[in-house]
Amino acid sequence: MEKFKAAMVLGAVGDALGYRKGSWVNCHSGKQIQEELASLGGLGAQKLDPENWPLSDATLMHITTAEALITDYWSLEDLYRELVRLYVEAMVSLQGRAPDPATVEGCVHLKPHNFLLAWHTPFNEKGSGFGAAAKAMCVGMRYWQPERIDSLVEVSIEIGRMTHNHPTGFLGSLTTALFASYAIQGKPLVTWGRELMKVIPRAEDYCRKTIRHLAEYQENWFYFEAKWQFYLEEREIENEDQNKPTFPDRYDAEETDKIYKRWSSEGRAGRRGHDSPMIAYDSLLAAGGDWAELCKRSMFHGGESEATGLIAGCLYGLMHGLSQVPPSLYQDLDKRERLEELGEKLYKAASAEKCIDKPDSRKSSISPDASKLRKLIRDRSCRPVLRGILESLLHYLTKDLPMRTNGNQYGEKPWFDVVGESYTDVPDQEVGQTQLHISCIIFQPSEKHKTTNGKSAGTSLKIPERCCTERPKDRWPSKYGGDIKTGGLIQRRLTTFQLLQSKFIRSTPKPPITHQREVGTLCSGRALAANVNHCRDSENVIHKRDRTRRGQGMKTGANVKDIVAKFATAEQKEKGENMLKKQPIKRSLIGKGILLSSLMERFENIATVCRGSDLRGSHEKPSAKVKDITGEEEAMEKKSKPAQRTRSPDRSARDRVDSVDPYGFQRSKDFDYESYEELMSEYLVVLTRRTIKWSKLLKGKRRVQKNVKLKRYVRKGIPNEHRALIWMAASGGQDQLEKNPGYYQSLLGAQHDPKLVETICTDLNRTFPDNVTFRKTANPCMQKALYNVLLAYGNHNPNVGYCQGMNFVAGYLLIITKDEEKSFWLMDALLDYYSPAMMGLKTDQEVLGELVKVKIPGVWQTMMDHNVMWSLVVSRWFICLYIDVLPVETVLRIWDCLFYEGSKILFRVALTLIQHQQALLQQAQSLPDVCQNFKQITQGPFVEECHTFMQKIFTEPGSLSIATLSKLRATCRSRISAEEH
Repeated sequence: MEKFKAAMVLGAVGDALGYRKGSWVNCHSGKQIQEELASLGGLGAQKLDPENWPLSDATLMHITTAEALITDYWSLEDLYRELVRLYVEAMVSLQGRAPDPATVEGCVHLKPHNFLLAWHTPFNEKGSGFGAAAKAMCVGMRYWQPERIDSLVEVSIEIGRMTHNHPTGFLGSLTTALFASYAIQGKPLVTWGRELMKVIPRAEDYCRKTIRHLAEYQENWFYFEAKWQFYLEEREIENEDQNKPTFPDRYDAEETDKIYKRWSSEGRAGRRGHDSPMIAYDSLLAAGGDWAELCKRSMFHGGESEATGLIAGCLYGLMHGLSQVPPSLYQDLDKRERLEELGEKLYKAASAEKCIDKPDSRKSSISPDASKLRKLIRDRSCRPVLRGILESLLHYLTKDLPMRTNGNQYGEKPWFDVVGESYTDVPDQEVGQTQLHISCIIFQPSEKHKTTNGKSAGTSLKIPERCCTERPKDRWPSKYGGDIKTGGLIQRRLTTFQLLQSKFIRSTPKPPITHQREVGTLCSGRALAANVNHCRDSENVIHKRDRTRRGQGMKTGANVKDIVAKFATAEQKEKGENMLKKQPIKRSLIGKGILLSSLMERFENIATVCRGSDLRGSHEKPSAKVKDITGEEEAMEKKSKPAQRTRSPDRSARDRVDSVDPYGFQRSKDFDYESYEELMSEYLVVLTRRTIKWSKLLKGKRRVQKNVKLKRYVRKGIPNEHRALIWMAASGGQDQLEKNPGYYQSLLGAQHDPKLVETICTDLNRTFPDNVTFRKTANPCMQKALYNVLLAYGNHNPNVGYCQGMNFVAGYLLIITKDEEKSFWLMDALLDYYSPAMMGLKTDQEVLGELVKVKIPGVWQTMMDHNVMWSLVVSRWFICLYIDVLPVETVLRIWDCLFYEGSKILFRVALTLIQHQQALLQQAQSLPDVCQNFKQITQGPFVEECHTFMQKIFTEPGSLSIATLSKLRATCRSRISAEEH
């Protein structure tokens, strides 16, 4: 009990020290704070009183949460309603303070008067703050036992979601609650981080079950996990055999601030739900049992020191108590008595016998049956309001409750019959009403279930009349009381929610139909519904399903080879070709090399550059002189392809991989075919899986609308056959094309500026000299289509005309869309940087510098030390949109997101490249070294593995909103204009 009281008190001490009436929490230098503390006489000389060392809003919210946890709630839903009421009232006590903005915004959406949805708040993009983490330690103190982990996960997530409905926010509350329980259990401190990573999947499962904001959670979930994984790896404690954390040799106040900022998402240490508990945990690891050292690391740094101090102080109290803490720090502490009282009550509540039912539920001994309820209902003296409640109760007891069992989900009779219910009928002399006091329900097994499923009556277990049918582990389902052993009386109070449910949801919903498929099998349609009684009928159902499939000519299994064959068949069918009859596609039974070759062939067929007959400007009509491949030539060409593609597993990777990539680019002489084949063996499986999902999403659609699901799909990559459609829809190019019919043709037919034509023609031969389709010898030569697009854009935007770099952008668009007009409208939507003064390019280069200064200060300092301008190293990144900077497939994946989410993607890519290789960049000793290192970071496996790279750009740079970029752009643009004038 003393450690529980110490935890609540020391948490407030840590908050007061870190907050220091708002002065230290707003200081960005830990060194300055520690120097000021030394000038005040040091930590031991401080006397914390309410006037000079008040508590911040973080401790007040922690107190509020603890007050709800010690109430006598019947169910967790009642606890959440109480929390909602207290949180809303707490906003009044926070007047005059500076609370976490996300806390205030979350409390605005709480609904204390909505009984069913009181604690349901909308997803909050800004709800990733520390507030949820700083108020959840008491949850871990209330549910600290290992067997209560599920309750801890649920309650910590729900209290987090009430005010911080964002994974980074409410996973922070889970973390601090979990760490508090580990401290009480006595788990070694070094294992807490690893144990957290094991519990996070439980949290994910719980969020999935609640079916709230799943798409938003999935999009933002990975960041929290990734940050903690990176931290554990940095401290070298991510594995079970690593039990000694490593710290830098120099770990003073300045170094601490640098490290804490690196862990944060926006340069403010402890601001978010992932790094506030991380800093507290790291402080505990570094300090051991030394209270002064803990204060230095968790309460006196240049970040949100009140939040990290509160968390660290509370956890320290649970582990070590008050023995090493100077009494002057807590004797006169604000709200000390209340904190100690809450600690004591939390201890008693956690130590008391855990059961869902209340101790007074056995007091009544009168047991009415349904007939008594019916008599009360028929009584003419019964008031209408009471009669309605009694009718609802009778319906609930006789119809709804017996049907809400596992057996009934499949149309069976209930597992038990309701015999009766204890009540006390007390006449109210003043109002003349009858009051019904419900205390318990007695369940008796029905006759049908007195035998065990799958056994005859002769072999079934004999069950006493007052006992329940045997269940696994002799337990009743948690929905009927949770973890109650069979037999005897099951006490349960009917809540207001159940009464409302029985009143308004009279009809029992239909049981869900479950669809099963064999593990490892891809089914083209819905599988047969699973039979409920697996013991008797599952075998017959399987045989029947197999016979049905054989009758329909379906395969009972499918693998990647079948999927490839299926795609090829569908593609030929769409083109109206009849070659399938002559050369049926069969499953290949040869080795892994051939499977990989078939996958790569499929990938290349999807992404292959167009033929002359396929690529026509929309202003051109097919010429009579242009002769397409005849049917006979086409058949011969197709017939010859399999012979060319048939490869032996014994041949080298150079023989199996074409020297020209799927987009027409010639591979270099030093190209690593072995590594490429190994990489594609993994990526093509991902690509195939995404293609299946995209095909289902776009089936029968010619237009798509932006939504959360589409955004998630885009981030995971668009298959090449769908890129033109999605790019046009996401960029607004399709709308422009439809609003301006014939506009592109009119631009080509207009009078052209000779200088514009000359400039474009000069750059045509310089455009992708390593791409076979842009060579003059190619048939057709893509240079004609490229010329048309650039000329049309120059006439469309005469203020820009043509600038170097535009040819590469237009070339990529033509490779993907195979259509001049679409490429023109996509180019119009994409190009922001090109202008005579290049103001957009200059601005964004400076914006990147400001972002690096905040997020990666070490690299920024290196640039300043060597006087390197950002335009010298990153101008090509922006002006060419990473073309010829990163690999082709990686660039296209970047463009997928660029068309959908805008230019902030360019900054995410740049920050990821710089942050991932910051150690290399900081090694530069001169300006040439800096330039060379910036070239080097755009090469290698990190950027070649495009799927992994794209996941990194949404996690490593942290938060990056359009609003932030807009403010930085305005500031940098003003500064550039002032310097130029």
